[in-house]
Amino acid sequence: MDEAAIRYWKRFEEETGEHPGARSVGQWLGESEREGPWGILVITDRSLRFRHMPSDNWLNRLFRPREVEETGAGPTEIVVPLSSITALRDPDRGLWARLFGPRQTLFKVTWTDDERARTESFNADSRRFVEALREALGSPVPEMRKERRAANE
Repeated sequence: MDEAAIRYWKRFEEETGEHPGARSVGQWLGESEREGPWGILVITDRSLRFRHMPSDNWLNRLFRPREVEETGAGPTEIVVPLSSITALRDPDRGLWARLFGPRQTLFKVTWTDDERARTESFNADSRRFVEALREALGSPVPEMRKERRAANE
């Protein structure tokens, strides 16, 4: 790990008070499962976190549609305490999806947030990240089940 990465993770630990464990490049899809911002997925000793730091550079401006306005949005952070997670679902991908689909691993997390259930979808760059989350939650995860996705997805 280079110096900048070491400083980042040290600052992360100081800001959150949590020790970072498994990390992955990831995407927050929300409820849509279609598109969403990319960022860093982190499993700490107490939570699952997603951090998106928006950036604007010449390459982004080159490929951004003209109708998209500058929102000036700041960083996005989703923090899900591990103790509030009630379900972890990672759809079983069929043969065609594994061969021709995206490389990222889709998974859904359900947790209780202010007395209501909330479910969000994420993509992780590595299947090992989902396995690390399952391990951090302990076994068995309540309501954990596999979902079968259509072979053509």
